[in-house]
Amino acid sequence: MLVLQYLIASLAMTTLNDLTTDQSSLLAFKAHAFDYRSALANNWSISYPICSWAGISCGSRHQRVTALNLSDMGLGGTIPLHFGNLSFLVSLDISENNFHGHLPKELGQLRRLRVMSLAYNKLSGSFPSWIGVLSKLRILRLDYNNFTGPIPNSLFNLSRLEMLRAEFNIIGGTIPSRIGNLRKLVNLGLWSCNLQGQIPTEIGSLQNLKNLDLADNKLSGLIPPTIFNISTMRILTLESNQLSGRLPSTIGHSLRNIEYLALSTNNLIGKIPNSITNATKLIGLDLGFNSFSGHIPNTFGNLRHLSVLNVMMNNLTTESSSADQWSFLSSLTNCRNLSNLALASNPLGTLQQLQGFYVPENNLQGYVPHDLCHLERLNILNLSGNKLSGHIPPCLASLTSLRELHLGSNKLSSSIPSSLWSLEYILMINLSSNSLNDSLPSNIQKLKVLRVLDLSRNQLSGDIPSTIGALVDLEILSLASNQFQGPIPESVGSLISLESLDLSGNNLSGKIPKSLETLSHLKQFNVSHNRLEGFGSVYKGTISNGTYVAIKIFNLQLERAFRSFDSECEVLRNVRHRNLIKIISSCSNPDFKALVLEFMPNGEGEDSVTQTTTMATIGYMAPEYGSEGIVSAKCDVYSYGVLLMETFTRKRPTDEMFTGEMSLRRWVKESLPHRLSEVVDTNLVREEQAFSAKMDCLLSIMDLALDCCMESPDKRMHMTDAAAKLKKIKVKFLDDVAASS
Repeated sequence: MLVLQYLIASLAMTTLNDLTTDQSSLLAFKAHAFDYRSALANNWSISYPICSWAGISCGSRHQRVTALNLSDMGLGGTIPLHFGNLSFLVSLDISENNFHGHLPKELGQLRRLRVMSLAYNKLSGSFPSWIGVLSKLRILRLDYNNFTGPIPNSLFNLSRLEMLRAEFNIIGGTIPSRIGNLRKLVNLGLWSCNLQGQIPTEIGSLQNLKNLDLADNKLSGLIPPTIFNISTMRILTLESNQLSGRLPSTIGHSLRNIEYLALSTNNLIGKIPNSITNATKLIGLDLGFNSFSGHIPNTFGNLRHLSVLNVMMNNLTTESSSADQWSFLSSLTNCRNLSNLALASNPLGTLQQLQGFYVPENNLQGYVPHDLCHLERLNILNLSGNKLSGHIPPCLASLTSLRELHLGSNKLSSSIPSSLWSLEYILMINLSSNSLNDSLPSNIQKLKVLRVLDLSRNQLSGDIPSTIGALVDLEILSLASNQFQGPIPESVGSLISLESLDLSGNNLSGKIPKSLETLSHLKQFNVSHNRLEGFGSVYKGTISNGTYVAIKIFNLQLERAFRSFDSECEVLRNVRHRNLIKIISSCSNPDFKALVLEFMPNGEGEDSVTQTTTMATIGYMAPEYGSEGIVSAKCDVYSYGVLLMETFTRKRPTDEMFTGEMSLRRWVKESLPHRLSEVVDTNLVREEQAFSAKMDCLLSIMDLALDCCMESPDKRMHMTDAAAKLKKIKVKFLDDVAASS
């Protein structure tokens, strides 16, 4: 019994002593280190159990410190020798701090250590030779420090090592052949370590290797063929060395799991093996800045995951057959993820003869490549519907043979280069749906034979230059959804070939020029959502019996809300209203729709017709004046209520969803108040900021709209009351927003 008590007491004393050793070592480190963020100041204290300290983990059985994780804690100073007393330590991570100086040899006492991460510090001194005694080590990270070489032979005793990362140090020397002893190595990174000499053949013995990074050194000689036989390899980066020789013809079969292969900036020669396109998991392939020759493989399209392909600065050519010479480009259209393609500075033979470059809707990212400017005979360039960003290269102006330029639906920004307007023989320019800004220059007149100009849905501003009238061959002009201001130039009336003109969604003001009456070919005309005086395209004419008539031509895009043009005419023919003129006839076919109306002399007819809008169409009109012809101010209140609902739901009363008994008014009424979010325009409540205030405001507006749209005219409020209530809603909304912030 006495012996048992003695053993228990001895064990307790030993544990206490061990804990005291761990505690003393860590407190000594705390006193020694710079604690820039006070990460340890209040936490590492004898007032708390050591196993609860920040960054400390203990074993469950003996309560000894097993893991020290101080990564990115804003610590600095030198590594104390006291760490060598943490004899149960399995994991040591002090990466991403500001430690400097040499590693103490006492760290070699940590025989249980499996993980040592010292990366991203300012540690110096020679590569630790004592590292070889840590026989259980599996992960060693010394990267991004200032260690010097050579690599000690003792390192290769670590037969359990799975990761060795030492990039961005000043190791120097050669890679020892004994590296082949590290058979369990999965990740080997010696990038930018000033290494020289040849890559040892023995590295091919590392058959578990998935990541090999030896880039940016001074390695020379042949790439050992054994490297290309490591079937587990996923990332192989050997770029920026002085390696020579050829790639094996079977590279795509042996490296069947490769995802990134980077061999650029070496002295490699020979053909790019066709088998490389059998490595179907490839995401990035960088072979640029070498001396590869022969044809570019036309089977790159097999690499469906390919995102980056760089073969620039080689001696590559296209297929000799004129029918196949651009098959590699058409093959690349299968690479839906391709975002970076570099072909520059290759003697691609007839590349300069290329007349059409079509890569629309291929999810391309990055900038418009300047290399395109070298395709001097290019006739059509189509990169629309991608994700290209940055500016439009000014050098495209050097493509004097260019007839069509399609860069629409990308993410291009900045201004349109002024040089682009010097392409005097271009026929079509589509730069729509980007983020282009600035104004249009006056030298747009140089585009002598331009037929289509689409700059819609950008951020262009300023006045529309009057010189645009010089484009007499222009058939389609769209400047819609920009920020143009000022008047529509009278010179637009000089565009005698114009068939479609869309200036909607700008800040244009003033009168619609009378000169537009001369545009005899005009079929589509849209100037909505501006601050212009007058609406619609109205012409004076004479019918066979000599009667003068006013002819209103409908823009099919603007009037797309009409479900049936003929039924619309029937309604207008039977409705009596002070703002409607008698309809004599109509003209309707798929491409052209017009109303023939009574002409009012002395300009009255023109003014009346231009004021006639779709506000009197089905869905906007009050019930009493659609059925009985009763006209009153309360009719306008009803229309105003419908307009409010349309504005805040983004649904027209003539939307296709409103059929049978369902109308915009009924849809809104049945959704309030609990399903308000289902009817309002989602763009209005997309941001969570002041969400409650927004919803309260929208509910009040919808209630007001419904009050304006009561079935009985007597129950509708007066217009002045509606305006006053709307102002109150606005004031309350602004107060609620201010309170929430």
